[in-house]
Amino acid sequence: MTKSSRASVMLGVGLAMALMAACTFFGPSGSTVGVGQPLPDFTLTDLDGRPFNVADHRGKVILINGFATW
Repeated sequence: MTKSSRASVMLGVGLAMALMAACTFFGPSGSTVGVGQPLPDFTLTDLDGRPFNVADHRGKVILINGFATW
Protein backbone atom coordinates (compact mmCIF):
# COMPACT_ATOMS: atom_id res chain seq x y z
CA MET A 1 0.00 0.00 0.00
CA THR A 2 1.43 3.34 -0.99
CA LYS A 3 1.66 6.32 1.30
CA SER A 4 -1.05 8.25 -0.54
CA SER A 5 -3.51 5.34 -0.55
CA ARG A 6 -2.87 4.73 3.15
CA ALA A 7 -3.52 8.42 3.82
CA SER A 8 -6.76 8.22 1.82
CA VAL A 9 -7.94 5.21 3.83
CA MET A 10 -7.09 6.92 7.11
CA LEU A 11 -8.90 10.09 5.99
CA GLY A 12 -11.97 8.03 5.06
CA VAL A 13 -11.97 6.22 8.40
CA GLY A 14 -11.55 9.51 10.25
CA LEU A 15 -14.44 11.11 8.37
CA ALA A 16 -16.66 8.09 9.03
CA MET A 17 -15.87 8.24 12.74
CA ALA A 18 -16.56 11.98 12.84
CA LEU A 19 -19.91 11.45 11.10
CA MET A 20 -20.92 8.72 13.57
CA ALA A 21 -19.94 10.94 16.51
CA ALA A 22 -21.91 13.87 15.09
CA CYS A 23 -24.99 11.70 14.58
CA THR A 24 -24.69 10.43 18.15
CA PHE A 25 -24.34 13.84 19.76
CA PHE A 26 -26.50 15.97 17.47
CA GLY A 27 -29.20 13.46 16.47
CA PRO A 28 -32.87 13.94 17.29
CA SER A 29 -33.54 13.84 21.01
CA GLY A 30 -36.03 11.34 22.37
CA SER A 31 -35.58 8.98 19.44
CA THR A 32 -34.29 6.07 21.50
CA VAL A 33 -36.26 3.53 23.46
CA GLY A 34 -34.79 2.27 26.70
CA VAL A 35 -34.91 -1.24 28.10
CA GLY A 36 -38.35 -1.93 29.55
CA GLN A 37 -40.00 0.99 27.74
CA PRO A 38 -42.72 0.30 25.18
CA LEU A 39 -42.04 0.96 21.50
CA PRO A 40 -43.85 3.85 19.88
CA ASP A 41 -46.64 2.76 17.55
CA PHE A 42 -45.45 2.35 13.96
CA THR A 43 -46.13 0.15 10.95
CA LEU A 44 -43.65 -1.66 8.72
CA THR A 45 -44.19 -3.66 5.54
CA ASP A 46 -43.10 -7.31 5.60
CA LEU A 47 -41.45 -9.16 2.72
CA ASP A 48 -44.84 -10.22 1.35
CA GLY A 49 -46.07 -6.60 1.24
CA ARG A 50 -48.39 -6.94 4.24
CA PRO A 51 -48.42 -4.24 6.93
CA PHE A 52 -46.93 -5.15 10.32
CA ASN A 53 -48.21 -2.92 13.12
CA VAL A 54 -46.29 -3.00 16.39
CA ALA A 55 -49.43 -2.27 18.41
CA ASP A 56 -50.92 -5.60 17.26
CA HIS A 57 -48.09 -7.46 19.00
CA ARG A 58 -47.92 -5.74 22.41
CA GLY A 59 -46.51 -8.03 25.10
CA LYS A 60 -44.63 -10.18 22.59
CA VAL A 61 -40.94 -10.16 21.69
CA ILE A 62 -40.33 -8.52 18.31
CA LEU A 63 -37.00 -8.70 16.50
CA ILE A 64 -36.56 -6.04 13.84
CA ASN A 65 -33.56 -6.78 11.65
CA GLY A 66 -32.79 -3.53 9.87
CA PHE A 67 -29.82 -3.69 7.56
CA ALA A 68 -29.02 -2.66 4.03
CA THR A 69 -27.04 -4.27 1.27
CA TRP A 70 -25.34 -1.55 -0.68
